[in-house]
Amino acid sequence: MSDPEAILQLARLAGRAEFARRLGVEGAEMPLALDETTAARAQALVDERFDVILQGLIAEAMACDDVQDADSACAYLEDRLTVLGDLFNPAQRQRLRSEFARVARTWS
Repeated sequence: MSDPEAILQLARLAGRAEFARRLGVEGAEMPLALDETTAARAQALVDERFDVILQGLIAEAMACDDVQDADSACAYLEDRLTVLGDLFNPAQRQRLRSEFARVARTWS
C-alpha cells in the first residue's frame, strides 16, 4: 500500500519519530510500503495526530505561491490527498477537507 514518497510525507506531517515508533521501524528507516497491519497503525496515528497533520497541511498551503484564496487552498489540499493516496481512510479525508476548508475560508 502507498508509495515510499507518500509514506515519508505522512511521517513528516505526523511526526517522524512517532510514526516510526507506531509502525515498529527504526527512526531513520521508513518502510517502502505498508502492509495491512502497518496501514491500520498509520491510520490510527492519523486519528490521534489529526490536528498536527491538519496544521502541517495548512502551513504548506499558506507557504505555497499558487494558493491565493480559499478555493486554491482547497485545490492544493486535493493535490496533497492525491499524493498521499490510501494513507487516509475516507472518513479521515472528509474530515481533513471539512476542517481545512473551514480554516481556508478565513484567509479571504
